[in-house]
Amino acid sequence: MMELSTRERLQRLTAHSLKIAQHWTSPSIRRRIWRVLTSASLGVVSIGLFLAWRDLPSGALQLKPHYLLLAVGIYGITYIMHTLGWHCLARHFFGPFSLRENAEAIATSNLVKYLPTIAWYIANRTEYYQQRQVPRKMVVAASLCELAAMIGVGTLLYLLGETLSHSTILAVALVLTAVMVVASAGRSQGRLHLWVRRRFKIERTGQWGHLGWLASLAWYGGTWPLGILFLAAIMRAFTPLNPDDLWLLSRSWLLAGLASYAVSLSLGSLGIAREVTLTYLLAQHWSLPISVAATIIVKILLTVGEIACSVLVLGYLRITKRTYSYDGN
Repeated sequence: MMELSTRERLQRLTAHSLKIAQHWTSPSIRRRIWRVLTSASLGVVSIGLFLAWRDLPSGALQLKPHYLLLAVGIYGITYIMHTLGWHCLARHFFGPFSLRENAEAIATSNLVKYLPTIAWYIANRTEYYQQRQVPRKMVVAASLCELAAMIGVGTLLYLLGETLSHSTILAVALVLTAVMVVASAGRSQGRLHLWVRRRFKIERTGQWGHLGWLASLAWYGGTWPLGILFLAAIMRAFTPLNPDDLWLLSRSWLLAGLASYAVSLSLGSLGIAREVTLTYLLAQHWSLPISVAATIIVKILLTVGEIACSVLVLGYLRITKRTYSYDGN
């Protein structure tokens, strides 16, 4: 039997998740199902946060809270950038959906991503857009492009940092190769657009020019440097840093992030790849208590920050829904 590709596995997992959620055809019942799944997801993450807080080292560590506030602010900007990245990607694939709609899709799916496998996260997003006449495979394809953009930029930044320490020429060649790959992907969007329109008979089509694709890539790519600053702020809350530590932190964040994305394909946000990788790499240069404490704070702030931002977005959209009139932007 032939081994399934990552895309095929995700499509099967997403389809299976949708079948469970769509077992009853009534939209009201499906909404209740997703509410139950959201509650289960938040229950799982609550247990994880409790265990993480319980394992937080105490005693000799000196904490500077104002650096944690800085990290919270950095995360808030990162959340906005992720939302804008998906907004550009969604308009690129699906058509002129408003920022409100795409922000709601992101915030809603964020609340179920703590269930096992990434399929629930994609299935929730798929359910949202299917109600707006977007084919399931289109949403899966866009979600895979989102994943590819994050992994691609993270890998590029890591390789760029490694090659810069050995050869500037290799680093320049790497950047040029990346530019060629992005340009080639952008040119292929026209052919993909025609195939998708014919395959799914779509009238509401996306903005398939290079601008939407590149804007999305820029928003997603920009979250990696912000993530490094996020880690630096948390580390600074426990210990002094110097300029030479920047690449050490960058390398640790990039590798931990890539490990987290790799594991999320099978375990979703339940995986501990980021925590294990980050603790190991930080412990090579800082004491183990500081490394463990920083890693746990990273996990807590990322999780609570994502849930809090998502709830705030959904709350704001609900409050302003009555006075909002759709203008197509």
